[in-house]
Amino acid sequence: ASHPHPHHLPHSSTAMAQHIVVLQHGINGTPEELANIGNKLAEAFPGRLRIVLSNANLGKTHDGVAQGGARLAHLVQQEPVVPGARISFVCHSLGGIYARYALRVLEEAHYFDEVTPVNFITTASPHLGISEIGSMLRTGIFALGQFWRFASYFTENQWATIMDLAINSDVLTDVLCDDTSLRALTRFEQRVVYGNLDDDQWVRPCSGLLLPALPDAYNVNELDDDSLPPPGVPQALTAAETAPLLESIEEKHLDSFPSGCQEVVKGMLTRLCTLPWERFVVHFPYEGSFTGSAHSKICNHALEDSDDDGVDVVAHICGIFKA
Repeated sequence: ASHPHPHHLPHSSTAMAQHIVVLQHGINGTPEELANIGNKLAEAFPGRLRIVLSNANLGKTHDGVAQGGARLAHLVQQEPVVPGARISFVCHSLGGIYARYALRVLEEAHYFDEVTPVNFITTASPHLGISEIGSMLRTGIFALGQFWRFASYFTENQWATIMDLAINSDVLTDVLCDDTSLRALTRFEQRVVYGNLDDDQWVRPCSGLLLPALPDAYNVNELDDDSLPPPGVPQALTAAETAPLLESIEEKHLDSFPSGCQEVVKGMLTRLCTLPWERFVVHFPYEGSFTGSAHSKICNHALEDSDDDGVDVVAHICGIFKA
């Protein structure tokens, strides 16, 4: 199979810089949609980063996480390795899951013997899958309408990614939580996840933030407008808030997930949360009915976030990024 050459961000990054920064888009996406993040990182660290807008999965996001992750790993391996090489990943949505699979492939290939991992950052990535009840209830009519509208265009193989994310395969539950996958993640200096508090049509907060439940302070059903976080500004979830939820994952903490999925979600959390994660929740308010647009806003999507609602998230990523 042919593989595309990496697409470097033009003008604003250095083609042979030591620090490779891979940006991977999500389902049905394009490399250009993460250009705002790439440009701002390049501006924040002039001449120090080699920004790679991954086109490894352009037009190929339906054939499974393993296939997409392997393509991304191949793209990374095409990048020249210079002395003192470093690598980071900043990925949106499905891109974060592709990146975790790519890391597994790179770990098995001993890639990190020569390249030092630094930042692993995701925005609204479904680390625990897409089975959260909240998502299905809030967007069920919309999602089913889209599903049947496009179903006639898909072959059986092209449902593989959805099956993986719906934890109807062992990719998320076993493969991406095994010793090899965790060893690759452990190598990074920091692991950071951003998740939407609400109005995300694809990824609900617990999945994006690697939590069984949200801390009480972020229960949108019990907060009035004055108590909600500032619009679009990432809020850190402290260890004091998340530790009680993770120290003993109880069934009551998993009630946003279908009962049939709770045990496997608990297993994923138990494995993944042996590693420290920095978590930031973001609230994009909306008026009237659920829009789902926060999913694009959180990455300041270059094609869909026309009002630049996500600029504070991008600024925050640049602020915590280790060059």
